[in-house]
Amino acid sequence: MTFDQIETFYLIATLGTYRKATERLNATQPTLSARIAALEDRLGVTLFDRGGHRVALTPQGRQFLVYAEKLLQTRAEARRAGSSSGHSARTCCGAVPTTGCCWWTAPSPEVAATGCETLPRTCSRTAD
Repeated sequence: MTFDQIETFYLIATLGTYRKATERLNATQPTLSARIAALEDRLGVTLFDRGGHRVALTPQGRQFLVYAEKLLQTRAEARRAGSSSGHSARTCCGAVPTTGCCWWTAPSPEVAATGCETLPRTCSRTAD
């Protein structure tokens, strides 16, 4: 279970449609569907009754919504606490191997070779 899955679930549940959630998350509907399917698989329950353009929560979905909201609030509080400690945030960029080369090209080989040294609070990784 990931925060992306939990946030996706929360937005679909509170906004009532996948379309509104895709706009808020700047993601495609198939991406959101995959996140929800993975979350449902992980939890072993069906969270939504799907029908038409709107979605309705199942009883298990209504129960999980309470926990999802608490988890997202706790994450936001932890982020605020971390940012008020005087430490700077770390920025990460991720890409799947098949498309990663299309997302970012270093302006020079030197920048590519020393990216993490010159930008210590930046990381990059690819997902398999």
